[in-house]
Amino acid sequence: MDYKEKYGEIAEDLQWCVREYDNEVEIGMCSPAGEDFSIIVPKKDFVEDLAGQADDFDVEKHVAGWLEAKANGTSGVPGVVELVDDAKNIQWMLSELSAAVQNGMSFRDLEHEIDRIIDRIYHVSEDGCIRLDRMYGDEIGKDRLRDISDADSPMECLYEMLNEWESDNYIYSVGSLEDVIKDNLTNQARAVWNRDEGHFLDYINTYSFYYDPEDWNDDVNVNIMLDVGNANYDFTCDNVLNYSGDGTVDENSSILWLARQQGKETELREACVKRDALVCAESEVDRQTCTTIHFTDPFVDSCVQELENLSSSLGTITFLVHMKLLDFIKLREKMYADADANRSVRLEDRTGEGSITISKNAMCGLFDAWGGGGSVLAIALDKDVELPVKCIWDAEIETGKSRHGYSVDDVYGLIGSAWKGTVTLDFEQKEAKDA
Repeated sequence: MDYKEKYGEIAEDLQWCVREYDNEVEIGMCSPAGEDFSIIVPKKDFVEDLAGQADDFDVEKHVAGWLEAKANGTSGVPGVVELVDDAKNIQWMLSELSAAVQNGMSFRDLEHEIDRIIDRIYHVSEDGCIRLDRMYGDEIGKDRLRDISDADSPMECLYEMLNEWESDNYIYSVGSLEDVIKDNLTNQARAVWNRDEGHFLDYINTYSFYYDPEDWNDDVNVNIMLDVGNANYDFTCDNVLNYSGDGTVDENSSILWLARQQGKETELREACVKRDALVCAESEVDRQTCTTIHFTDPFVDSCVQELENLSSSLGTITFLVHMKLLDFIKLREKMYADADANRSVRLEDRTGEGSITISKNAMCGLFDAWGGGGSVLAIALDKDVELPVKCIWDAEIETGKSRHGYSVDDVYGLIGSAWKGTVTLDFEQKEAKDA
């Protein structure tokens, strides 16, 4: 039998040199540390003998032999650490050669097969990371949402959270991956796996895992609060018709800004003067009339009701909306990116660009996050609100708590459907168009 022809191609593919003699075959290789290593395998029972030599290779004895040679004057012998590493490499190469001869598949062939199985079954990123699936019932809890909402870099906070979960689930993920790979191996490949399972488990461990933020892009309820110059006055500029108002609409009033946006500034001012005059009237009939009078314009009428029912001296227009988590993060990061441009207390001095659009069905009104109060949150919008980012004082995910003191839900106890307004990130569309 031509042993070189039968096994030589397998061995040479693995960088071994093969020399055939009458009754035996010499197989050799230069080790990583430079040793000219070779073994002699008899032709009779070639496969079994090669497997035996691979199994019987003794790392400790091999190292001891070289240390003894070094002590006897042999030059160029590496140190102990390098000798041990090199002996382990030789042991591994012998096992690989034996497995390839026995099964027609080398360790490297099986590694490639493992890669193909993973590519076929999983989503693998360009840098070789396996995407973990979100399991049914997995969700981002309120505490985590609050962390994201409060973070200076909410996207980084989300990534840190997902990386933490990936680390917590790493052992399970590797075990699951191992089971999937084993279930998809052919009998030939499984025989090679069993030859050095530890090596292939180590190979699997070279893969890393990740959660894709897109898989966690849930709807979140968000409270968007305005600062149109009223923050500089501790949000007291909407005291118009309540217990501390006199019917005069302050230029920095957030409800006045909204009326201008809706094209109803004059109507609102006139309605406030009229309502205040009735409240202050000396006639009992006039005072009774003020409790029943309604203005024909639904927006104006709802604004008057909002101003009258403001229960504290603080408040600002707040929109209750729902957004995708990643859109909320984009909005918050836009606000942080423009923070310096929008730092002025005067709205006209802020230079940040970009806006969002809030749908006209959004629940909105005057809310006091600092004292835990507000009004009826029942302004009837005529049209969608185009809201410049520079007018947003804060955007917070509703979690039942607020960094400012009280959240909307904390004060009103509303059901989730109250956050029905939708948000379009106009600034994102503009940036994409400009790019």
